[in-house]
Amino acid sequence: MQIGDKKSLRITGTAKKEQNILLDEINYSLTKFIYETLASNSPEFSRELHEVGFKKSKKSFKGVCFSRPYFSDFTLKENGIISVGKFVTIKVRSLVKGFLDNFILGLYKNEKIKIGEAEFNFEEVKILPELRFKTEEMFYLDTPLVLSVKDHSTGKAKYLRYLDDREKFKEALKQNLKEKYSAFYGNEIDLNDFDFSFDESYMATAAKHSKLITYCDQRIYGELAPFTIKAPIEVIEMVYYSGIGEKNMMGFGFISKKLKIKGGRV
Repeated sequence: MQIGDKKSLRITGTAKKEQNILLDEINYSLTKFIYETLASNSPEFSRELHEVGFKKSKKSFKGVCFSRPYFSDFTLKENGIISVGKFVTIKVRSLVKGFLDNFILGLYKNEKIKIGEAEFNFEEVKILPELRFKTEEMFYLDTPLVLSVKDHSTGKAKYLRYLDDREKFKEALKQNLKEKYSAFYGNEIDLNDFDFSFDESYMATAAKHSKLITYCDQRIYGELAPFTIKAPIEVIEMVYYSGIGEKNMMGFGFISKKLKIKGGRV
């Protein structure tokens, strides 16, 4: 695996009728969709990204992130089931060399987008313009930002809550960025001037800034709120194209410069 061009894609799919999806299956389904699409063109590339990725100590980073699906319409039903419209849009970004070619070719070979039990016919993929960034930017989270530390009493991950300890959250994010940068680029990055903060007014008034997401048998906590980050431009680019925080290939930490929602985001 090597780091290559920074790319952002928008994928569109259609179905002939409305379909039902279990909310808890969405993240895992999209992770599986990306790996299977890559494998349709190059099983070796998909396997290496999944099993190896970019290593730092005992951690593996993938250099890929994706948005939540945007449906033309959706209705929340009982038991965590949603009824979705006939159109779906998903954004995928990557820093990985070879990802773009393998993913696009895989889309045309596979021709399907499967989310849970719902199936959409692949219609279009568009390469979006590359953005330019400053050393201080404000972003919106499309999917929750996840950070954790090891709980030595249980040996399990303890998810961090921003409002519980802002400085601890910021330091954990800083460490995550340093490890991720080192894994991708093979050298260290100076983050002495790093800063991060969520929008305090949003955190104080928004009841849904905290999210608890089910991924297979895991319950994962994350924060979902606008934030400001100060860091070198190469780090800003890294979090935009590969995701911010942990578990990006599991559907977390996808960010946008503008909050623009068409249809229904779940």
